Amino acid sequence: MLLATFSLTAGAQNWCPPGAMWTYGLDAFGSYGYEQYTYAGDTSLGGLPGQRIDLLVGMSSFFNEQQDFNHYPASLITGLHGDVVSQWSDAYQGWDTLFWLGAVPGDVFSRPFASTDDCDPLDHFMISDTTSVSIDGLLLRKWTVTRRWAGTEYGALHFTERIGWEWSMLPYPVCMAVDGPAGLRCYSDQEINASFFSFGCTTLVGINETRIDAPLEVFPNPGTDHFSLTLPPGMHAIEVFDATGRKVLEQRTGVERPLIDTRTLPPGLFLVQSADANGLYGVQRWVKE
Repeated sequence: MLLATFSLTAGAQNWCPPGAMWTYGLDAFGSYGYEQYTYAGDTSLGGLPGQRIDLLVGMSSFFNEQQDFNHYPASLITGLHGDVVSQWSDAYQGWDTLFWLGAVPGDVFSRPFASTDDCDPLDHFMISDTTSVSIDGLLLRKWTVTRRWAGTEYGALHFTERIGWEWSMLPYPVCMAVDGPAGLRCYSDQEINASFFSFGCTTLVGINETRIDAPLEVFPNPGTDHFSLTLPPGMHAIEVFDATGRKVLEQRTGVERPLIDTRTLPPGLFLVQSADANGLYGVQRWVKE
């Protein structure tokens, strides 16, 4: 839903060209893997053109090393309508804004179909900055978005022309703790082949490619102004993400029982992960009271 006026004049932006494929990491209840979205063809709904995007989910569990792959044809339909990339909803038989390519700093929009979920008040995206990035020789515009809900600012997210949201294909409600998305690993189409993940686009974390030894030992859990970890010898990169997927803390350490200062974090649910030189070592959820 747009909360600002925009022009429907067609622009030069590109979205979902032939061959487009997005691969995002996935983390859900002790299982890890990826979501791979692939352009599958064109369609028309509600009098507007759109693109059918198929979804393949690959998952593994480090508890039992089970591998699961599920294919969901036409799981998502999007369309570039003027300077707005829209998402179609079968349930509501309409289009709504996925992201806004014509937005400038100060413009505001909300998640697609935000008025149909349980967030009250609605969480909104406000454009705070615009810039450009070069990917495989193509200069693409990039937007920085500040997310606000109930008067609280939840930090920056980004979307990029042609590529979309950096954390997940669809933005999740900030008022909910959601398992699943874990960042854009790779994007490719006929002109771009970009990787943002060191261990491969379709790594099934927990089996053979990237190592997870066990869930991290994080204590106390729940906690307040700090938590500790138990790590093997060597250097580790500790990262903490909030419930929206935003990285809120990052620290490198060679200490086997580091103390992580969380006084700057608000109460809530967080994801703590540690990586060593061989890849991802462990992941655990932590609650700040």
